[in-house]
Amino acid sequence: MTDEQPDLGPVALTTEHIAELTEHMNRLAAAAVPLLSDTHQKTQHRVRQLEQRLHLRQERPTVMKMASLLTSVQRMGNREELGTHVEEGLLNILFGLGYEQFADVGDPFDSAEHEVLEAQEGAQDPVVAQVHAKGLRAFDDVIIRARVTVGSGQAVGQQQENGTST
Repeated sequence: MTDEQPDLGPVALTTEHIAELTEHMNRLAAAAVPLLSDTHQKTQHRVRQLEQRLHLRQERPTVMKMASLLTSVQRMGNREELGTHVEEGLLNILFGLGYEQFADVGDPFDSAEHEVLEAQEGAQDPVVAQVHAKGLRAFDDVIIRARVTVGSGQAVGQQQENGTST
C-alpha cells in the first residue's frame, strides 16, 4: 500500500468546488422562490374559482327547477301580488347563490344571451330596445336568456334622449 490518495477522476471535488456549487444553488433558489410563490398564488386562485364553479354545477338541478318556476312566474300575463312575491323570493335565493340578472335597454344584442320576442324593422346595429324579462347567469354560463325586443342602436338612443320607451 502507498500513502498516495486514490485518483477519483471526475468525481473528485475540492472544498472550493463544493462551496462554489453551493453558492450557485443558493442563488438559483433565491431567484426561483418568488417565481414559484407567484405561480402558487395564481394556481390557488384558479383552484378556488374552479371549486366555486363545481359547487354551482352541483346546485344546477335545484337552480334549473327554480329557474323554470321563475320563468313561469315571469310569463304570467297579469301578475298578482303573490306572483311578485314568489318572483322576488326566487331571485333572492338565486342572488344568494351567486347568480345575477342581466339585460338593459341599450345593451348590444347577443344571441347567446337574448331571446328575441320582437324585432323592429330596419334594426341595424341591433341593441335591446325593450326588456320583457331579464336573463339569469352565473359567471359566463347563461341559465335563462333575456326575452327582449331588438331595435336599431340609433333609434333606441333617440328614445332614451327623449325619455320615451317602446
